[in-house]
Amino acid sequence: MERPGYGGLLKLGGLRDKLRRSNLTEVSFLIVNEQDALSRAMYWELKRRVPPGIPVYQQSPLQDDVWEALDGDKDDFLVYDR
Repeated sequence: MERPGYGGLLKLGGLRDKLRRSNLTEVSFLIVNEQDALSRAMYWELKRRVPPGIPVYQQSPLQDDVWEALDGDKDDFLVYDR
């Protein structure tokens, strides 16, 4: 059974592969795990399920919340173009 939130990981890996097949190789992916206690407790499970080569960062409860700063929410994909 797929846990809520983990289905997006498959989409992320598929998106990365699709971009690579289109010769868009200068794209980086990363995952920022939420600060709440449950998310922190599930960090290693998240890392285990992430497609290879995609880093997972864990926010500290004492840091400013990156999702709040970027106006994002759980399971959002945020895309930035420099």
